[in-house]
Parts: sequence; C-alpha cells; structure tokens
Amino acid sequence: MAILSKDEAQALLKKVLSYSTADECAVSLNGLNTGNIRYARNSVSTAGAADSVSLAVESRFGKRSGIATCNEFDDTTLKRCVQRAEEIARLAPESPEYMPLLGPQNYLAPPSAAATLLTATTRAQAAADSMALCAAKNLTAAGFLDGGTRFQALRNSKGLEAYQQSTNTDFSVTVRTADGRGSGYAIGDATDPAKLNAKASPSAPPTKRWVRRMPRPSSPANTP
Repeated sequence: MAILSKDEAQALLKKVLSYSTADECAVSLNGLNTGNIRYARNSVSTAGAADSVSLAVESRFGKRSGIATCNEFDDTTLKRCVQRAEEIARLAPESPEYMPLLGPQNYLAPPSAAATLLTATTRAQAAADSMALCAAKNLTAAGFLDGGTRFQALRNSKGLEAYQQSTNTDFSVTVRTADGRGSGYAIGDATDPAKLNAKASPSAPPTKRWVRRMPRPSSPANTP
C-alpha cells in the first residue's frame, strides 16, 4: 500500500472509530516505503525494499485497556480488529497508571518530508559512486544505504487527530587500503535524499569519520 495522505489516513481512522463501543478508543496508522542496498569489496551484495501500513486500535473500558493490530483494511477485518481490542480490554486488569485520552491538540507542522524520493535507481547510483571513488584510489569499500518515506496518523474518540510524513536517508561506509593495513569509516544521514553526495565523498554530510593505520612489524634486528 502506498503512503497515505492526511485525508486518506484520517478517513480510514474515522471509519474504524465508528465501529467502537468502548468508553474511549484511540487508533493509529503507521506506514513506510523504504529500501536499502549493501555492498562489500566494491561489489553490491544485497538490495531490498519494504512497503507496509499497519493499524493499531486501543479500546478502554474504565481503567481497563486492550490493543489489537491488523494490516488489512477491508470492513470485516477492521470491525474484527476493534472487537478484538474490546475483548482484550474487558479481560485486562485495571491500570493504576490510567490517564484519560487527550482531546483536540494544536501540533506544530515543521517540514519533515522531502520532495525527492529515494528510489532503487538513486540508491544504486549512490552505491556505484561510492565504489567508483574508492576503486579509483585503489581502496576497497563496504557500505550500507537505507532510507525512504514514513507516515503516522492518529485519531481518538475525544477529538484528537494528527498526521505527519517524514523522509530519511542513512549511509555508512568502511574503506580499507589494498594491503589491508589501513581503514576508514564514515556515516551520515539526511532528511532529503537530494543532499546525498556519494560521488564527492564516501558519505555526505559525514557525521563521524575515523582512519586507522596498522603499525608496521619491527624487525628483531632493529630492536634495542
């Protein structure tokens, strides 16, 4: 299932709430569309992708609560998910830490999603740029790039509703010299895949780097 828009997500959550008979009910949707690529010894070894959306329903009767989840969204499954949460709530012990659900809130909406998408093509190109940069300097690289788009939507029976979409890219690489005596490591992350510049450096913008050179063995003849 694709990343849901705010209107699509809230319409689904509103439908789910309509099936509730609990004193209080809170529902949430979490979804992602992400991908990754891994390479070692200047060659791609694995690549993968994940695309999922899941629903969580919390039902409350007094101080008792129950939670059920599902990842199918036909009416029958949605109703059964709500019913299951209510069944669990009725069997659950009262919580001494019970707090009522929040009502309507005013949330900040900072820009957290980039217009540029991290596609399989851009992941492959970033890995290729990193490997080419290292190969040109007679170095061996091993790296991992992971990222994509995520969203979360909330709604409850007290009138609270919220939605946020975000993007993120993480890239890490380890580089070794041809003789195996030196190595370096870099890692970086960005909310906008367009800011990833693997051709200029193994990871940009780097947040951590280190380089190590193994000591040369000494000859017994040179030992005092």
